[in-house]
Amino acid sequence: MKQEDSSPSFSHSDETAAFADVYFLTGQPFFEETASASLPAEHTIAPESWQTVQIWPLHFFVKGHGYVSAHLAFDVHRQCFAYLEAADERSVPLLERIYEEADNDESDEERELFDQIGLLLETAEARIENGRLNPGQVVVYSEDHVR
Repeated sequence: MKQEDSSPSFSHSDETAAFADVYFLTGQPFFEETASASLPAEHTIAPESWQTVQIWPLHFFVKGHGYVSAHLAFDVHRQCFAYLEAADERSVPLLERIYEEADNDESDEERELFDQIGLLLETAEARIENGRLNPGQVVVYSEDHVR
């Protein structure tokens, strides 16, 4: 039995993306061997061990303009999320801000945008784990369906 996506608040229609405020486009995944030394600090893998990860490029758009690009890594052997990294230098500070706690310098609109991108990242992770994300797929955040 095929496992259903647990996020009914997202759609993946290219037509919908044209009118959406926030969405991501999935790039072509690729494989990489990663040493434990290059993993983020919160991941603990035996010293000198290697893991094969499948890197999923995700390109986020806000009102049709490129906003941030990230690489979501999926551990092929453990079948789970491995890490998330910025795909380019421009995306580093934006991605860091998405995961920071809200501070007084952010407007309500900016915080809402960061929350929407965070939810899209969670959706991408769930779809990868369920084998339901494909290269070229557009996943749209739809405020009308958030529950």
